[in-house]
This record gives sequence, C-alpha cells and structure tokens, in this order.
Amino acid sequence: ISLRMRLPCFLIVFFVHQYLGTHVSAMETKTNPCPHPWVQATWYNMGCVLFNYTKAYSWEQANVYCNKEENATLVKIDTEEQLEFLQMELFLLEDHDGKVSWWTAGTDIGSEGSWYYAGSCTHVPDFVWHTGQPSHGTNGNCLALYYQYGYEG
Repeated sequence: ISLRMRLPCFLIVFFVHQYLGTHVSAMETKTNPCPHPWVQATWYNMGCVLFNYTKAYSWEQANVYCNKEENATLVKIDTEEQLEFLQMELFLLEDHDGKVSWWTAGTDIGSEGSWYYAGSCTHVPDFVWHTGQPSHGTNGNCLALYYQYGYEG
C-alpha cells in the first residue's frame, strides 16, 4: 500500500530489555540505561525512545527503518501518562528544532475506522485523538502526533 501522507519526522520506541538483555527499572539503577541519543522513558513503561528527525519518511518507510536499522518499533501509547511524557519531550524538541509531526504505530490499514497499533494489534485509546479526529477516512490510515493539535492524533 502506498501512502500519500508524508511527515518530516517519526518516533520510535526501543524496549530496554532488548538493548540490555534484561529489564532494568528506574528504581534499580541511577544511571541511564539508554544508549545515546535515546531518551529514557522507563518510568512510563516505554523503555528507551528515539526521536529521529533526520529524514522525511512515509509511515511504511518509518516502520521499515525502525525494524531494520534500530531493532525497534514505532511508538505505542497505552496510557495518558505516556502521551503526556511524549508531548512534553516533543514541545522541548519544538523549541530547539521547530514544529514537526511524528509517526506512531497507530493505523487502521485493513480495518477502516478501527484503529490499532501495528505489531501488537491493540486498540488505539481514545485519549490519543484530538477533538474531531480521526476524520480522514481512507485518505489517512496512519496515526501521527500533530504539532497543530498539541501533539495529539
């Protein structure tokens, strides 16, 4: 499937246990378990997060990059705290690098209007969406956190 939507950035998550071989909680260590330039998000059960804005990717290209180049996946947001953490980080990046939108693992490809996270097939929670979204029908099948919406979908 060729996607017409293209954003300059994407967001990927890398679970700590994949990098270290074991799960390391914030309580067990005072050092950052994440390799540079990954951001520690273990307090939010997200492992390590990489904010990569070096090249524009379609959602499919971002998925392939994450899997092949980083041994990771696009980010999955399960809790409001995870979304708030990501929003805080993205607003900080915005101050430094400008306003861009970021891919997540959310999609409704193959199930129009029924949003799920690729890889886990778990439901995308309603709190991720900006008021009135999703609204693009078959023209918008991939979930991004849009700067115009305060980094909501």
